Amino acid sequence: MYRALVLFCLLIVTAGCAKVQPETDFGKVSDIAQARHDMRPVWVQTPADEAFVKSEVQAILARGVTMQDAVRLTLINNPGVQARFEEIGVGKAELVQARLPRNPSVAALFGFPLFSGGPLASLAAQAMVSVSDLAEIKDRTAKAQAELEREVLTVGRDAMIAARDAKLAWLELAYAKRSVVLSSDVAAQAQKLTVASKQYRSFGLTDEGRMAALEASSAKALLEVAELKARAAIAKARLARLMGVSGPFDITGPVPEKALPLPDPAKAVEYALANNLNVQAAAYLIQAARSGKELEKVRWLKDFEVGAGYDYDVEGNRTLGPGASLKLPLFDQNQAQRAKATYRVRQAERLHQEAQAEAREDVQRALEDATLAKQLADGLGSGVIPPAERAAAWAGKYAQAMQLSDLDALTAKLELLHARLKHDQALMQEQAALVRLEYTLGGPLKAE
Repeated sequence: MYRALVLFCLLIVTAGCAKVQPETDFGKVSDIAQARHDMRPVWVQTPADEAFVKSEVQAILARGVTMQDAVRLTLINNPGVQARFEEIGVGKAELVQARLPRNPSVAALFGFPLFSGGPLASLAAQAMVSVSDLAEIKDRTAKAQAELEREVLTVGRDAMIAARDAKLAWLELAYAKRSVVLSSDVAAQAQKLTVASKQYRSFGLTDEGRMAALEASSAKALLEVAELKARAAIAKARLARLMGVSGPFDITGPVPEKALPLPDPAKAVEYALANNLNVQAAAYLIQAARSGKELEKVRWLKDFEVGAGYDYDVEGNRTLGPGASLKLPLFDQNQAQRAKATYRVRQAERLHQEAQAEAREDVQRALEDATLAKQLADGLGSGVIPPAERAAAWAGKYAQAMQLSDLDALTAKLELLHARLKHDQALMQEQAALVRLEYTLGGPLKAE
């Protein structure tokens, strides 16, 4: 009896000291970001955190935003990412709650004479503790722990999605700005060519059909400039939202152009299955479902309480003894919830299989997209631009020697500018495909 009393007192003291401290769990999200982007996020919870983030934002915006800076600001200043971090605290609170036993109940009945008045005539008191709740703590805690681990991974996944989108927005903005310069050159050359063709027509050296085609090309080039400027503005607005900033800023730093070596498809799938956050989260969903199934097995006996009672009657007799309370499981034996838990386990296992299948598909698609984008960029860079450069140089040389018209030389230069513009856009698609591939794999691609 003494040992049981000591144990009960220790349980009360321990439960009373329970605190919600999610720092360790957030550290797992931080590790995810560190492994994938070589930087750690900040969960803004205190005024000191807010001051630190504010100073970081101001410093980065003042010097210009590189691609890594865009990821950094997304991980420390994006309101949506910060909101997802709060889910870690919620999950930790659920775990702490699952570990706590139900509070004991105390009841007392005071008896006074009904008509004659006078002092207390009788007293009945009872204190009860739920045994059925204590039996649930182990499985309830295991279920909450697995759910917390799953939540940590899904929060990490959502943060990595935001970081990926920030990289893509930065790339789109950087390449759009470069393309605006190239397309402006194209438009200027097209306009120059149109003006020159009118002069040649006055001498009968060109025809109406070619003039009409040049005027259409000039108008199309101007529309392309306007479209690229609008695309750059949209990309900048999206990047600002992802970084959580509203003031003016500009991007800086080198624009990646070098293609990284693509991994072997079989090894890429194997790596993704081991590192894909959706697959890992689905595995913890199975653990949570299995713990939930074990929990429902215990819950067939509900509201079983034990305790002690004290009684004082009108004649002054005092009695003290144990007591118990039980709801008989005659009709509700928790059979429906046990069946539901069984279905949840099977559902979780199949969701895990689906997550693995999606990871395989995503890796294969990302590899194909990256391969195709690389082939397009390489084809334009090695197979289209060099001949266009030679053609433009040849036309310019013979135009100066008056063996070829200036109109032909301008046409050749316009074709070269168009080829460079397409190559620049292909490079952007290639780099974007690599960013998507890194996210799908769950880890960065390494340069050889």
